[in-house]
Amino acid sequence: MLIDKLRNYYGFPEQEQVEYIAKSVLGMTEADQDAIADKIIEARSKRYGFPDIAFLSKFLKAAAKKTKMYYWAICNDCKAEFDYSFIKCPACHLKGKQSSGFKIKTSENQPPAGIIRWNVMVLNPMEGFTNCVTCEHRDNSWCRWFGNPNHTCNPNEYEYCECRKCCAIHKKANVGLLEK
Repeated sequence: MLIDKLRNYYGFPEQEQVEYIAKSVLGMTEADQDAIADKIIEARSKRYGFPDIAFLSKFLKAAAKKTKMYYWAICNDCKAEFDYSFIKCPACHLKGKQSSGFKIKTSENQPPAGIIRWNVMVLNPMEGFTNCVTCEHRDNSWCRWFGNPNHTCNPNEYEYCECRKCCAIHKKANVGLLEK
């Protein structure tokens, strides 16, 4: 842990420094904390004593920016987990129920594999229009990379994927959205 490593090297800090470090390392892995401690120790000599908050913040703020956050939604009614960009719960929509809403879940860890990631808004489709909600392959092929312009499936995955045609269309559309 960062505070322990710094305490062993510099001696005991003031309470204000301990609180700042504790707040800054929330959600950080021990490996990341050790790497930051090594950088601090390398940059500041032991003879100057325990680093002040201004010095610590240079390293801790840079590390906080690298932390990746994941977001997804959880339905208030059926507790289904789905992409946060949907306007309503796809599981309730399929059952013909009206959802009362959803909460957004945030985490530094990737969402569970079973969340609904169709990357298509749940709308009332036009006659003859197919989206993931009305697709016959919906239950067989929930791909976490669907429509992601930055991901290239390996040939084996792509060959057997029921969603490849729709994915290509959405991938092109998402590229256009990202360029704006």
